Amino acid sequence: MSYADTIRIKLLIQNVMDFAAAIRDARTSSGLTQSELAQKAGVSLHAVWEIESRGNGSVALLTSVCAALDLRFAGLPRGTTFAEQVRILRTRRGWSQERLAGRAGVSIPAIVRLERGNARIATLSAVLSVLAPKARARKPEIANWGQGSRDERFTSADFLEKVVSVIGPISLDPCGHRQSKVVADRYLFVEDDGLGQPWVADSVYVNPPYSATGAFVRKAHREWEEGRCKVVFALLPVQTHHLWFHEAVVGSADVFFLKGKLTFDRLGQPNTRAPFANLIALYGGDEAMIERLLAIFDCVHLPRMATLGGKREIDGSTTEGSEAKHKTKYEPKYADQDPSGEANHPQRNPETLLHDPDNCQQDDDAYWGLCA
Repeated sequence: MSYADTIRIKLLIQNVMDFAAAIRDARTSSGLTQSELAQKAGVSLHAVWEIESRGNGSVALLTSVCAALDLRFAGLPRGTTFAEQVRILRTRRGWSQERLAGRAGVSIPAIVRLERGNARIATLSAVLSVLAPKARARKPEIANWGQGSRDERFTSADFLEKVVSVIGPISLDPCGHRQSKVVADRYLFVEDDGLGQPWVADSVYVNPPYSATGAFVRKAHREWEEGRCKVVFALLPVQTHHLWFHEAVVGSADVFFLKGKLTFDRLGQPNTRAPFANLIALYGGDEAMIERLLAIFDCVHLPRMATLGGKREIDGSTTEGSEAKHKTKYEPKYADQDPSGEANHPQRNPETLLHDPDNCQQDDDAYWGLCA
């Protein structure tokens, strides 16, 4: 038995949060390597390895890594730092630092350092086992809807006909399932590991298992950017608050927010309407494809070159979003726009569409899973 396995068993016995496992699971589900995570968090590769394999490191390191992964924890009070959350939990119980130290089996100076933000992860784990024994990493925003496996909701035949009308015959389905209606030249099934294989193809259709949306989106972006595939048509849930959307979709793919909610096929059961909105991310689409897509789908178009907010370098100076002189203007296109440029349906402006209760997911803590 390895050292890491011994530590993990000890953590389970003591009901201590296993930060190492939480970080490793969050990283792999996001499709990041340890090296990429280290770069995003601004830490060394060795530090990421230590925290994942042994749970070693400082609370400051843990904070940086969690921020890079957008990893949050349920069962903890609102607070900007672990130090603040520990202090809130302790004062709620009316405990002194001395009493907390005794209950957690650590020294008083260790508690003082923890509440100042410069303790070790082991100290934080020991303290949380006493103050918040039910604290845990928040589950991915995925859940079942209806019955059956959350990752076995398949694209309908009529939607797939529209996909082919936009991009032509599908060369590769890297999220393949033998019961799916996707017709492609080649499939990568679960046992083939679509995330581990190169996507060498002219056109790729991706309706990922939503338990691994981030990983497949990052993979699609990487395969297209590095030239192994020419066009990727990805059908995704509207999760614009996730890092994968901002890092692997915006600025790289043309995005189309679909009106209403789609119906998906289920194995041996009636088809089900999704309780969330969907979007299409089109990597490598030319003008003809974009025009066909807008003619076929009822949607709002966010162009690949739409202006991004935030700080950026322009002419050697750093500017904030609204003050910058943008080189590219965002002009949303509507699928039902007439030649004069006026939308036929004024209710279809981006703000109305994305905030319509009938078109967006209401529960921020629950998302559902699909597969091609």
